[in-house]
Amino acid sequence: MDATTRQISEFAANLTYEDIPEDVRQIAIQHIVDSLACGYGARDCDAAAIARTLAHEVSGEFTGRMIGSTATVAADIAGFVNAAAIRYFDYSDTMVPGGHPSDCLGGLLAVAAGRGTTGKQLITAFVSAYEVFARFGESAYVRKKGYDQGVTVGIALAAGLGTMLGMDAERIGHAVSLATVTCISLRATRAGTISAWKGAATAEAVRETVFLTALAEKGLTGPPQPFEGRHGIWEIITGPFTFRPFPSEGGDYLFLTNAHLKYWPVEFNTQVAVWGARELREKVDIADLESVHLMTYWSAWHETASEKDKWDPTTRETADHSLPYIFSRALVDGEITIGSFDEDKYLAADIRPVMNLVTAGEDDELNELFPRVIAMKIQAKTKSGETIDIYTDKARGHALNRMSPEETSDKYRKLVTLDERKVDAGLAFWWSLAEQPSIIEGLDLLS
Repeated sequence: MDATTRQISEFAANLTYEDIPEDVRQIAIQHIVDSLACGYGARDCDAAAIARTLAHEVSGEFTGRMIGSTATVAADIAGFVNAAAIRYFDYSDTMVPGGHPSDCLGGLLAVAAGRGTTGKQLITAFVSAYEVFARFGESAYVRKKGYDQGVTVGIALAAGLGTMLGMDAERIGHAVSLATVTCISLRATRAGTISAWKGAATAEAVRETVFLTALAEKGLTGPPQPFEGRHGIWEIITGPFTFRPFPSEGGDYLFLTNAHLKYWPVEFNTQVAVWGARELREKVDIADLESVHLMTYWSAWHETASEKDKWDPTTRETADHSLPYIFSRALVDGEITIGSFDEDKYLAADIRPVMNLVTAGEDDELNELFPRVIAMKIQAKTKSGETIDIYTDKARGHALNRMSPEETSDKYRKLVTLDERKVDAGLAFWWSLAEQPSIIEGLDLLS
């Protein structure tokens, strides 16, 4: 196998729970609690609901569980349903410069449910996936080449599953290779008017990777040079890159610096826009505004403000990736909720006039700060000629401004609409995940 595949597979094969520092373990658990809340809250979204109609009860080794259900179904279908639900609200975590590593949890949970996985094994696998996701995501940065994050999810999940299942480096390498050459998808998924596939594209990478890893575990081989060889990732998409050292090589746990939670249910780059809109509405009456210019970095502008569709959202998925809509809705309502993306909200007659006051563009200083700091400059002008300048950065949930465990528990309580006693028991289970001999009880408490 090529050096990049070997580097990933050896890290994943050798990582143990005892290797992981306690602060990383606790952050991993917090991200698991957060992701489960998102998954339960959106369990009936279109992609998950449609996929559930294709699932049927099965038995045997290749089985899994879906969040919110006691059914035992094929592991790859369960992985798809879980990941689609976790992603749907755009409320799940993110890893700068782009992508949602919690998508991997959908596949990890599905496989773990069929294998009697312990809490410590799930935590270790989760950290393994996140560390690989962080390194590939920042080194390859495939979105700039027009490719979607599915390949990042696939590579990371293959590593995490390999860790969880105790596969050796050789077989993990084959799983990583199979995911690398299979899960490449186009970023057209997130361009223009965004369809329901936006929340399901990486779920498809999860579905494929669960199956591909099962094949590799049984001995199926993958191409030996998926990164560095002829027609590999380096040649076709990225050019050569080098990972930051893994912890086993003396590097840092990037979970501590690159992984972020979301306080608001919107695309991560626009978290700061919500806080900025809230600050602006305290300083001026909307009726007195003449214009508002939002200055941001390329990634945020390109993702949420560079296309005309984002200035006239006609689908939920477009609205939650629309900088002018999110800013304007927060300016009007003082907050963003899941309900902010209901059709009657993004098509409301009163929101387009506010959006028409807004312009957006890149700022060189903010480009320099990204990805370490997520920031926005806002310049508002009133009808009387006053100028109001606002600078907002490191939104709540950013690694430099972490959400507290209590805030994550509150998010879980808001999204998991079960009996209060079951919610309390679920929180107690998942926060003490390292002590649990099996994750099944926790999944039962989410159904």
